[in-house]
Amino acid sequence: MSKEFNIENIIIFLKVLAKNITTISSLNLVIYSDFEPRLFHSLYHVIISIIKSQEQLKRFGLDVEDDPTELYGIISALECQKNSLQEVIIKECDYNKEFEVLKDCKNLETLRILNCSSKLLNLLDCKISTLEIVDCPIDVQTIPLILEKSGLLLQRLRFNSSDDIDEEFSIQLLELISSLQKLQFLTLWCFVDDDIQEVELKVHVIQFAKILPLTLQYLDLGDTWEPYIDIVLNLDVNFRKEVETHVVNVALVPSARIVVNF
Repeated sequence: MSKEFNIENIIIFLKVLAKNITTISSLNLVIYSDFEPRLFHSLYHVIISIIKSQEQLKRFGLDVEDDPTELYGIISALECQKNSLQEVIIKECDYNKEFEVLKDCKNLETLRILNCSSKLLNLLDCKISTLEIVDCPIDVQTIPLILEKSGLLLQRLRFNSSDDIDEEFSIQLLELISSLQKLQFLTLWCFVDDDIQEVELKVHVIQFAKILPLTLQYLDLGDTWEPYIDIVLNLDVNFRKEVETHVVNVALVPSARIVVNF
């Protein structure tokens, strides 16, 4: 059976869906670009119709497997959902001007950006409670600004990077994390610049352990920080008592993986 036949059948099905279903609250799109352009245009047109026909779309995900430069209005269609959209997940995407529409989504609470251009972070124009940045190029100017803007509301933060971070940025990042007054879930996976001496790194880890927000309930430092997890566990006695007084369920994760759906 040819791809053309398959995609045409899918388009027929989606057209029926767009006309008859208006109560979809969560929509996740995985896009491949190995079809002929004319089929792509037809498919995108019907997807746009589905997005616009929903009464309250709250969650939207986009995974672009083959990295096309044109999105054919799919993201722009979210303008119709700007009052209901609460969560956006973007994976494998370069920056596109269509993403500017996210600035109008004032009820956006959760933003997850995975393996995308860091320029997408500049689109965030509201305070959110959940921020996930995974395998995106480190932007030493944008990331601190995002944390500062969302600091009063941010409850869940995941920052995973395969890039080395220098000492100046690591200090700035840790200081910003310590100021997140409502932070409950923190995942921090990153590689430290080899130029930072081990003694100096331990000093930073001790400082970080002392300034962790008292609201924290979950902490995952990944494999890179495993040699220093004892430093986090063996905190100053007074600080430990203060944490135990305010925090009930703290999970420190050096290497084992705990999956938390949030």
